[in-house]
Formats: sequence, structure tokens, C-alpha cells
Amino acid sequence: MEKKIRIVDIARMAGVSPGTVDRVLHKRGRVSESSKKKVLDILAKTNYQPNLIARTLSAGRTQNIAVVMPDPAIDPFWKAAENGLEDGEKAFSPFGLNIQTYYFNPGRIRSFSFVAKKSIEARPDGILIAPFFQKESAAYIRSANLAGIPCITFNARLKSMATRSFIGQDLYQSGRLAAHLMTNALQLPTQIFIIHVEEDLQNSVHLKEKESGFRSYLREKYGGKFNIERLEFRKGKSVPPSFVHALENDPEAQGLFVTTSKAYRIVETLEKHRLNGVKIIGYDLLPDNLHYLEKGMIRFLIHQHPGLQTYLGLSFFNDLLIFKKEIPGQKLLPIDIITAENMNDYKTGINLVKCI
Repeated sequence: MEKKIRIVDIARMAGVSPGTVDRVLHKRGRVSESSKKKVLDILAKTNYQPNLIARTLSAGRTQNIAVVMPDPAIDPFWKAAENGLEDGEKAFSPFGLNIQTYYFNPGRIRSFSFVAKKSIEARPDGILIAPFFQKESAAYIRSANLAGIPCITFNARLKSMATRSFIGQDLYQSGRLAAHLMTNALQLPTQIFIIHVEEDLQNSVHLKEKESGFRSYLREKYGGKFNIERLEFRKGKSVPPSFVHALENDPEAQGLFVTTSKAYRIVETLEKHRLNGVKIIGYDLLPDNLHYLEKGMIRFLIHQHPGLQTYLGLSFFNDLLIFKKEIPGQKLLPIDIITAENMNDYKTGINLVKCI
């Protein structure tokens, strides 16, 4: 193995004192131009890399990251994102990255507004946010920009917003993939329902992107062949009778595209009415979704890697704030198709490692 070059080695080769090398490296104190040139020449020749970890720890500077996301105790989809934060905190806290998480109720805009205000007042060095409510999140990011706080978004992209990076999937292409699966991998349905479960479509950019991509694929490939109907299932509301009636008439001819992580809620309704044969495509590896995937009542799940999204978000801030590196403007994650045959690999985290 190559011997690691130390400051004393640089000083010896340049013919100066170690203190002079230290002042050049940290750009502090007075150094003559001739000595500075000698040190810089040796640094260039040896490709010297300082011990950034030691430098960070000795500086004692903590970079505080505010994470703003829905509460996983309310919506279990976000539990994987929380796990990603925990892994990221273990990995990057030794470098001086400190994480403060602000959870909000995904069913209440006021809850988001409250934690958004609280997080800005804390004056963090960076903000990692899942922009759940489109309008309110856009206003929040504008406030952060005015305060000089860099923002990284994950899970959903807010277009035209001044953020340092976005981490997640191309949700438009995700919707197109779902339509491709619906029409090519399954026996063609004649009626398709696009179902949004327990989220406000008008203020949810991620759901709009998925639906738009889904419809565009069907329009381009099949024209007006399918009867497409949108349904929004709100929490506490009963299932529309027209929906159940359509499924009862010919369940084999129905295709259901569930844009959220709650496909299992739809399957529970089908079980209640003893309806089988409906083609269902949904999102995310929640235990209930995997249960119905294994039973064959959900045909495909699209994996969004929420844990990897938050982990990479902290990694990007570690590069940006600690190591002063440039970070990409976006990181698009693979759109993985999960079936009953490959679900166990994803449950054990094998494919998560491949993505990193």
C-alpha cells in the first residue's frame, strides 16, 4: 500500500516548516509568496488529500439539517423513509451532520404549515423536504431561499422551484410504466379506474404526474379504446356504489391503477364483496401490499425506494455542506417492478444496496 503523505512530508519536500504548510492548507495566517508557491507546487505534484474527517471534527462545526416529512405513525409509507434517515444519521453524524426531523400530519395542511414555520425559525443549514402539499411546500421553499437555506426535495418534484437537488423517481414515466403493465403484461381490460386513495389530488403534484403519465401512454398506444374513470377514495368515506357495480358486472374486464401506497385498501373492499380477477397495480412495499401481492390479488407493485431517497438526501448535504462538493441537480432512482416472484429480494434489502 502507498504511504500516506503527511503535512511533515510536504514541509520537508518544500523546504518549509509544518506550520507554514498548515497555514497554506487552511488559508490562515501570513505566508510569503515564495513559500506559498513551494507548498502549492508540492501539493499538486503529490495530489495531497487532507484528512477531511479530522479537519471537520477538529473544527467542531455542526451542520444542522431540518427534515420535513409526513408522520410515519399516521401514514406507514413514510416508515421506510424514516429508516433511511436513521441509517443516514449513523453514517454522516461523525462528519458533523446533525438531523432534526419535523413530522406533519399528511391529512392536515395546518399541520404542515406549523412545522414548516417551526423549522425555518430554527435556522438550519439545510432543509430536506417531501413536498406533500404542492402550494404550501412551494411557499415554504421560497421562504427558505430568502433565508439563504439550501433545500433538497425527495419523493415529489416541485418544478420551477429553486432547490439544490431532487431525489426520487420520474413519476410521469412511472405512470407510463403502470399503463404498459396494465395493457401488455395482463389480459386487456376494457375499463380502467385510476384511483387516488386518501390524498388531495388537486394539491398533490406526485399523484398528478403519475396519472398524467398513465393517461398519455394509453392515449398514444390505444387512442380511445379504454373507458377510463378517476376515483378519489377519502378516509372515512364509503366506496361509490357505481364502482362496486362495475366490478360485479364483469370483474375480469376491470383494471385498477392505485396511485398511492394504499392498494391494500382497495383489495380489502374487493374481498368484502367477494370480487376476484380484477387487475390491480399499485405502489410500495407495505406489509399489507406484499401480503396481497403474494396472494395474487395485486398483480404488480412499483417500488419507489423511500428509504434510499432520504439516505441520499443526507448524503448530498454531507457532500455540499461538509466537504464543499458540488451535488447533482437531480438523482432519478430506478423504477422497479415487484412481483410475487421477486418480492423477497426487496424485503431483505438486496436491491436497495444495488441502487446505492
